[in-house]
Amino acid sequence: MGLIRTVQRLSEYTTDRIWQEAIRSLSLRSRSCQEMRERLSGKGHSAADIAATIQRLAEYGYLDDRKFARDFVEAYRTRWPRERIRQKLRLKGLSETDIQTSLVEGCPEENEWLICLTETRRLWAVETQRQQRYFMRHEVAETPERLSDRQTYAKIMQKLLQRGFTISMARQTLQRVIGQERIGQACEDGEA
Repeated sequence: MGLIRTVQRLSEYTTDRIWQEAIRSLSLRSRSCQEMRERLSGKGHSAADIAATIQRLAEYGYLDDRKFARDFVEAYRTRWPRERIRQKLRLKGLSETDIQTSLVEGCPEENEWLICLTETRRLWAVETQRQQRYFMRHEVAETPERLSDRQTYAKIMQKLLQRGFTISMARQTLQRVIGQERIGQACEDGEA
């Protein structure tokens, strides 16, 4: 009889301990079910205890992959393109259905074009300033415009693709920014 009570108390202690670790982990930031599973298994808990804890967390509404996906999209939709958000959510173990639903609801495609255009303008300004500093430091009398435009175009294109924008979106926004810069330069040259 004493052995059975000891086993029951040990089981209750283990369940209580894993529950406390899960709640502590969720108090730091929200997590997907997969992230919580990986975190708890990394602490050495059994698969059965982890499954029971995750089910309990879901029943109380503490773990919800759909809500996690919506919140994640909301947090990053103004900084990242849809494809990068999709990749991050896949890494967090969310289903394609939850990912697609959250992207459709929270991240319209027009928003992505605006993000790409903003990022392209920022990268163009940074790169042209960097080139101007280089030419001034090396006392180049005349800026070799065609070479610097090609280099700038290639660098910015590479950075946009690394951030997860599609090739066509990156190309179109970059051509638009370059066109606007040339029009601005022509207006400045005409005034001078």
